Amino acid sequence: MNYFKNIPAFKTALIFAAGIYIGCLAQINQIISAAFVIFVLILLFLLLRKLPEDNSILNIAVFFLIFSCGFLKSQIDFRILDSTSAAYYDSAVQGNNVILRGVISEPPQLINGTGRFLVNSEILISGSDTSDFSCNILVHIRQNKKETGSDSLPILKAGDRIIAYGNLRNAPDERNPGEFNYRKYLELQDVYKVFYISFKDDISVESSGNLGFFFGSIIYPAREFAVNNINQYTGNGDEAAFLNGLVTGNRSGITKEMKQIFVNAGVMHLIAVSGLNVAYIIITVTLLLSLFRIPKIPRIIITVIFLLFYCFFAGSTASIVRAVIMGSLVLTAFIIQRKTMLYNIIGVSVIIILLIDSRQLFDPGFILSYTAVLSMVFFFNIFDNMFLAKLDHWRTGWRRYLYALFVLFLTTLAAQIGVLPITAMYFNKISFISLLANILAVPLSNLSLAIGFFQVITGIFSDYLSSLSGSANFIFLKFQLWFISWCASLDFAYIEFYDFGLISTISYYIVLITIITAKTNNVFARIVISCLVIAAALIFTYKIPGGLEINYLFAGNSDCTVINTPDNSTVLVDCGIETPFAGTTSRYVVPYLKSRRIKEIDALVLSNPLGKSSGNVNIILNNFIVKRIITCPENSDKLNNSLNRLDAARIPEVSILTAGDIVEGFGGIKFYIISRYDRDKNGSLVFKLKFRECDFLFSGKADKQKEELIIHEYKDFLKCQILKAGDQGDESSASIPFLVKSSPESAVISVSETDYLPSDILLERINNAGIKLFRTDINGAFILESSGKKNEILDWK
Repeated sequence: MNYFKNIPAFKTALIFAAGIYIGCLAQINQIISAAFVIFVLILLFLLLRKLPEDNSILNIAVFFLIFSCGFLKSQIDFRILDSTSAAYYDSAVQGNNVILRGVISEPPQLINGTGRFLVNSEILISGSDTSDFSCNILVHIRQNKKETGSDSLPILKAGDRIIAYGNLRNAPDERNPGEFNYRKYLELQDVYKVFYISFKDDISVESSGNLGFFFGSIIYPAREFAVNNINQYTGNGDEAAFLNGLVTGNRSGITKEMKQIFVNAGVMHLIAVSGLNVAYIIITVTLLLSLFRIPKIPRIIITVIFLLFYCFFAGSTASIVRAVIMGSLVLTAFIIQRKTMLYNIIGVSVIIILLIDSRQLFDPGFILSYTAVLSMVFFFNIFDNMFLAKLDHWRTGWRRYLYALFVLFLTTLAAQIGVLPITAMYFNKISFISLLANILAVPLSNLSLAIGFFQVITGIFSDYLSSLSGSANFIFLKFQLWFISWCASLDFAYIEFYDFGLISTISYYIVLITIITAKTNNVFARIVISCLVIAAALIFTYKIPGGLEINYLFAGNSDCTVINTPDNSTVLVDCGIETPFAGTTSRYVVPYLKSRRIKEIDALVLSNPLGKSSGNVNIILNNFIVKRIITCPENSDKLNNSLNRLDAARIPEVSILTAGDIVEGFGGIKFYIISRYDRDKNGSLVFKLKFRECDFLFSGKADKQKEELIIHEYKDFLKCQILKAGDQGDESSASIPFLVKSSPESAVISVSETDYLPSDILLERINNAGIKLFRTDINGAFILESSGKKNEILDWK
């Protein structure tokens, strides 16, 4: 406790951050917030005059002042937006066929004509509507099937004024429970709209050199030089992409597969520009200036200037901003001759960042960076007292190398202990191999980083030295990538850990701190408290199985419905689509099922034809144990090809069903197959799910002709409460007679927002029938619970 009294900056940062967090959740007028801050200031002033010796009251007043300042700062940053913000953008101008004119504000990240970049918009035009909005818009260039390759687009650079033709949208929101909320992430970066371009002719460069001098003539050219130098002399492959991430912070060349390997091996932190980069700059600049006998104070000031330059050079990510601020504070302490305390330095850096923009508190990079550094400082101090203090005799002789490895191991362990729940939340994985991987990967990456700095600097005046160092570094980088890939490929390398939410994270830290701070006389009490916390977390997060739950998921322009039955069985109706241009099965369906801790699928219903590819089925079969597959005759051949790749023990039972067949045995629910294959050109299954008094109709890809046949044969049996409209809302589905005969209360369309789906004619048809409509492209997943008598729609957002 005495030590805690000596870190006022750290305590201030915690209270300030708490005020920001509460302020973000609360909806309170900014005037009221400001009035409260003024009231606390007046109260504090009076206390200082009247009660200078009453520390308890004074401390409470200071606490509320810091907390309320954080509260007010969050209200300003989250609630008060600039009048030109895209958040206020007129919806009449939003949509398809929009013309965007603006300046590219950051170097584009494009690979083979696909990628993204940030544009500061100047004009937005849609039809006859024109708006002069100066705001950040994220431009996505999506590779068109007919236009691939780097020659499809003009060369784009930061500072180019472009004219682009495409579709303006809100950023994608959380569309299935547990999914990463891309919209909130972009809003933290002050980006509220996304602009999609599909063809090379939809974008042209009007002029260049439209950025300010600092970024346009110094920062971005320097970064471009470094990136080109690394690509030229380090192979222009995965090795160069890795080195670019280490030196420049540019990770655009790192493939998704490589990132996944880094996550699995627990070394993703290697490509986050942070403390070691800052340390190298401090050492290099200090040595160079010492050669010229520059006095200490000017030397430190120049070093800080170089640190600020590198902060902008590396993209000003949370980790590098933190490291630069902490490095600058340490150097400043030398000038003013003050003893440095790491907790205070961390606290000051937090306060500076949050005063600039309190939204950074919710940025994943900010959270991971500070969690890692705090964990290293806190736990390494404990490990030092427990182990290293007893190994002083290892510091000399050959054992000093073992000592260094042990220190590296404990440092990695200290960081991993703190970030474990954070990585589980963001990456849905916990890496066991990370302790081993980091022992070798960290020193090698440090060596590659040092060589990379040398390569870029020497490239200014000597291509020979630069190429020589790049060739040598290539060998180290290649070995590192091989070693990391090998670690990630081991069977025990990691476990998938989905659904690790806020409650689990808080419980983890409570238990961790409770145990780690235990003493001999209170160990038993601490263990009991920890067990109670774990039990409370399990009870709070456990969902008691009850009736029927139907989850109509967002799966792009494809279908997927997850049905949890009263007997705790899982039925999966369709499973998205998997092609080189659309991978909704791997991107949406599999993560959702794993987040629900589903390992076995009792029945996989393939109501739609598999088409040219059965990749979606293969992914499901490879990730889950499927006990039974129910499908139409048309899918039998392609399905057999997929099943032949499985081990004999994992091949499920296959049921080929047609009209009149009934499937039951899932806790009182029944599936009535009502389509007729011999009259069906597309082979789609249409079926009705019945649970006691509630009915749910799945119309597959039935068109108007098929619906007429179904109406003729089944008449009033088609009545239902919920209709799953067919074929992603195509005009040919859900005809007026079919809607009248089924008379649903609600209809669900599974679709991704496109230029042509869902059909406006179909939407008008459903609206005129008085049917409540739910669209996955707008509402996200549609989830309901049914008791068999009543259906309840869940507001999962």
